[in-house]
Amino acid sequence: MMMRIDVVVRPEPGHISPTLHVMHALQRLGHHVRFVCLRPEAVQLTADAGLDPIEHFMPTQPAFDAPAPWRGGPLGAALARRTWSVAQDWGDLFAGAGAVLIDQTLPDIVLPALSRRLPVILLSTQLSYARRGTTPPLITLATDAAPAWASVRADVDRTERDLLALVESGQLPPVMHPQFWHRWAAELDLGAHLVDSCLAMLPGWHGLAELILVPEQLELPGYHRAAGLHYLPPPLERVEANQPVLQRRTPHLAFCAFGSQLQVYSDAQLHDRAQAVIDAVATLPDFSLALQAPEHLRGALRFDDRVEIRPSWPQRALLQESSLFFTHCGMNSTLEALRAAVPIVAQPLVRDQLGNAIRLEHHDLARCVREWTPASVATIARAALALPETRRRAAATYFPSRASYDAQLAALFPAL
Repeated sequence: MMMRIDVVVRPEPGHISPTLHVMHALQRLGHHVRFVCLRPEAVQLTADAGLDPIEHFMPTQPAFDAPAPWRGGPLGAALARRTWSVAQDWGDLFAGAGAVLIDQTLPDIVLPALSRRLPVILLSTQLSYARRGTTPPLITLATDAAPAWASVRADVDRTERDLLALVESGQLPPVMHPQFWHRWAAELDLGAHLVDSCLAMLPGWHGLAELILVPEQLELPGYHRAAGLHYLPPPLERVEANQPVLQRRTPHLAFCAFGSQLQVYSDAQLHDRAQAVIDAVATLPDFSLALQAPEHLRGALRFDDRVEIRPSWPQRALLQESSLFFTHCGMNSTLEALRAAVPIVAQPLVRDQLGNAIRLEHHDLARCVREWTPASVATIARAALALPETRRRAAATYFPSRASYDAQLAALFPAL
């Protein structure tokens, strides 16, 4: 089934080069590949590579680079209008495409494509996606570039059951190698065949597909059980029974994670924000706090035995026990929180997180921090806890099926 595939990736040459190889392979399979250039410097790179460039420089994009934290009032309203404008632009751009291939889960790209009933394929080299697999509805396709693949590919009956059987029998291991992009010529050809096979498997389907490319040296315990086709994330990981989440449990648990882009903070800024959350939760008498923060900050923070600080937590498992979630509103964390029906305190850092926070607050699914003082954070936390119970119950059933996903998408994003 030949189609037009719109490709949206970051414009740095280090990111474009491997994607170009996949695109050339898709061209050889007969697809029309159109490369969406987000910045002017990408146009010539794409044209020189023999692909079809289209300019989409998104003049509204710099509006999202406002300093963190996002502050409300007129700025928030202006950013909300620009968010919808950008989303509508993307929807128009994708008209006529058969699929969209991206390298990051920016909601202003993904949601307009989904609203046009298009498959969206995420080409990811990040181990975090392989471990978490959280963006529903999800297809996870991962492969090893073993010599057996050529014959296996020819024999694959394109169904979920048979693909899972290949993975679980060891004929199609769930990791692609070797480690470095510049060595992946043959493997990227196979990646293009996976993209092509993914599209052929799913005529009339729309959703988000994830093609995971990770080094062979990195082990993914139990991940092979999750490889295959999924409309929902893999089963939630569980906290070990003999390892209590906190030393002292209270009726309710608050969880705070600042996300992976901590480089936008100085240590002093991160300390002040973490301390504000600690002090705010201390005013909630029935709450303990699980705080995700770098180990070197631990000694500088003031906290009691209701607080436990770790550099990493099993987020999806912890959200099943949490009554409140302080989050940067990255797409994965946002969807995990909605699926777990946890009230959200939004503390966005950068562009797409800001868009997520605006949408969540607009639909009464979160409240946003605008001033980083303990009193202000505590007020926002109480406001999040007071969100309508019906909204919380609706969030609990977010994405249980493709049909429900369609309905929720239409309800949450009517402008699309």
